[in-house]
Amino acid sequence: MTYSVLSAVSTIQSVFPARPLKLFPKSSALARGLAYAVMYCGLAALIVVLGVTFARGGADVYADYQISNTAQSVPGGRVDGGCRTKFYVVVTCEGTASYVASGQNYTRPFYYTFFDLAGQQQYLVRVVADPAHPALVTTDLGLSHLVDRALFLVCTLGFLVLLLVVGMRLIQRLQRAGGDAKMLTGQRLYPVALPLLQRSETQLQLRLADGLVRKWYFPVTMWKHIPLQDSATGQPYALAVAANPAGTGPVQPLDGNLTILDLTDAERDAVWNAIAKVAASQ
Repeated sequence: MTYSVLSAVSTIQSVFPARPLKLFPKSSALARGLAYAVMYCGLAALIVVLGVTFARGGADVYADYQISNTAQSVPGGRVDGGCRTKFYVVVTCEGTASYVASGQNYTRPFYYTFFDLAGQQQYLVRVVADPAHPALVTTDLGLSHLVDRALFLVCTLGFLVLLLVVGMRLIQRLQRAGGDAKMLTGQRLYPVALPLLQRSETQLQLRLADGLVRKWYFPVTMWKHIPLQDSATGQPYALAVAANPAGTGPVQPLDGNLTILDLTDAERDAVWNAIAKVAASQ
């Protein structure tokens, strides 16, 4: 749709309900709540998986480091387990290493994750141990890739920290957006057009009436905003609602189906007819 933004907003305002409106009625709020729950659970699960990987691998790296210079091959050692290559360069090995010395059986589980750019598919593994610390039995594979394993743990820790920071910022943005919706709910709302700086399936970046730039994140990937474009300048806009015609204070972008407002079918049809009327007149 290409038309004068001022004309479009004026035409839409003329049919917009002059009564208090609610944002995110029950059906829409349920969908948003479910999407948020899935997002939070997914984020928490990923953090747990990364945390367990770091803790488990870190303990093995530290134990192997203690005997990295004194470990020796032991006769009759046995390795049960195997290695798998993921994403072509990430190797995960899991199993147990065991041997018998002086009539005593020593067994220790191992868990290795490391980068192997060579993409080797098979590894020859031998059991090694430190005579002074016989319980710290490990494998020559683990010791030969000790630096690679430590590097992988550093990368895992860095990604975990990044994920926590991004997750906290996203939660803060969602909470702020929810606060704006609460402040607007129950008031008479006015359609306003805000300059559109960036858009994707889950994000809108708009310039507010006071000149500040604001981002909105939507967990529903099929969210669609109402596109507007000024016929004179070519500047794209997004339609939003505010508590005053100037668009100052809290604002909320409208979705393409107008489902975040508790409009009646007749009111929703009137708004869409107004948009179609303006579009047809250009």
